[in-house]
Amino acid sequence: MGLRRIEKPQSLRDRAYEEIKQAIISQSLKPGQELREREISELLGISRTPVREARQALEREGWVRTIPWKGVYVCDISPEEIEEVFQLRQANEGLAVELAADRATEAELAHLQVLIKGQVKAADRGDRQTFINLDRDFHVYLAELSGNRRLNYLLSNLSDQMKRLGTQAISMEGRTRTTLAEHERIVAALAKRDAQGARRAMDVHILSTRSAVINSLTKQG
Repeated sequence: MGLRRIEKPQSLRDRAYEEIKQAIISQSLKPGQELREREISELLGISRTPVREARQALEREGWVRTIPWKGVYVCDISPEEIEEVFQLRQANEGLAVELAADRATEAELAHLQVLIKGQVKAADRGDRQTFINLDRDFHVYLAELSGNRRLNYLLSNLSDQMKRLGTQAISMEGRTRTTLAEHERIVAALAKRDAQGARRAMDVHILSTRSAVINSLTKQG
């Protein structure tokens, strides 16, 4: 199930929340899968009370849902979620790279290349989890480079949904390599201080990711 045993007693509810949420994001817990409270508490090595509290928090945020008389299940990725997340990404990440084009230092651009190289290595060894973690880091760092704190905050709040959809997208054959090429084009435009070119490259990347998510879900269905 991809859950790690919790060793320390502090903040058990919060730690159970994070473990379960990350398992959902990484698809160790798959859409539609039932969450069995006793099983999860045993895997995490904690009592059922913090697991129940964590589940309630996850349900409020739309990660899981309770079906009366049946159980608690991981929420599916809905068409509405896909559209809402990618609409927000296109509007706000496009703005972020426009702003970053004028602000990013050579050292910051070099760090983006380090993240891409890390993704290349992860793709070469078939390590999808590391690949998607670095993908999240790449996009979060671009938001930071915008210099707009509110924009950065907004995109940070979207990062978990972005990561879940990104995990879905890279399940499509060839998507990791396409992602790397798209990231390279974004950074190349930033290096030229081409704000509009960076925005166009980001638009292509986001729309391409959206298509990969939809195609992946259609294939699974």
